Amino acid sequence: MNKQRILISTIIPSYNRANTVGETIDSILAQQVEADMEIVIGDDCSTDNAREVLLAYKEKSPDIIRLIFHEQNMGLGANWATCVKACRGKYICNCDNDDYWHNPNKLQLQLDYMESHPESNILITNHRTHNRSTDEIHECKADIDVLPVSTATFGIETVSITRPDTVERLAKRYEGDREVCRYLGELFPEKFPFTDEDWDRYAAGRLVAKAYDVNDFESAKFYSKQRPTGLSLLKKCCARHEWSFNMFIRMRTQFRHIKSEIKAFLKP
Repeated sequence: MNKQRILISTIIPSYNRANTVGETIDSILAQQVEADMEIVIGDDCSTDNAREVLLAYKEKSPDIIRLIFHEQNMGLGANWATCVKACRGKYICNCDNDDYWHNPNKLQLQLDYMESHPESNILITNHRTHNRSTDEIHECKADIDVLPVSTATFGIETVSITRPDTVERLAKRYEGDREVCRYLGELFPEKFPFTDEDWDRYAAGRLVAKAYDVNDFESAKFYSKQRPTGLSLLKKCCARHEWSFNMFIRMRTQFRHIKSEIKAFLKP
């Protein structure tokens, strides 16, 4: 591959997922696009045999795949930013190591659009979700600058880096996401303005909501004091006292039960 002709870089910020990362890479290699491409994979100290899988793919496609093996765990956001900074392409795409591209024309469709719309700096497409536990697939629509074509499949696990099961793990994920958003803010300050204060308030709102989902009063109380955004006034107020917190959860559970019964009754 002629390095001067690289046009598209696809990054895979990777940690573990030895059982799915091969499918991710295969779906990228299967793209039918009139451009050179590279795949930049950052492995964040995987504890399974993911590195062996990546090395095997590197051996099969040495001119396309570039590997970055971190010596210490950096977290998702820092790993992602490292991969982006290592890219040499005109355009950069992202595909997580438990996702895959089901449309072999994804890159060509996006390339054609970006080349004909130089004012656009970020482009996404419609997508679908794949629940690997139940094997259910659902189509979804996206927003921002969108091509109304489904091209990517997002794998859904019961628990993962992007679907943490505790407030503590979600807070750790948001610290990584902070680096991603800061980097985007540096690249596109007008479209993605970033400040640490705004991010802290946004994360606090999401963490309070997670605390309600997992019945964690202490976390809800702690983060509700940090001026959270995107959170209802009722949740903010109920997070101040354990009795009101528990009452909110009981009322929500009852409401969901009633809603489910009504839905089942009305179902033809």
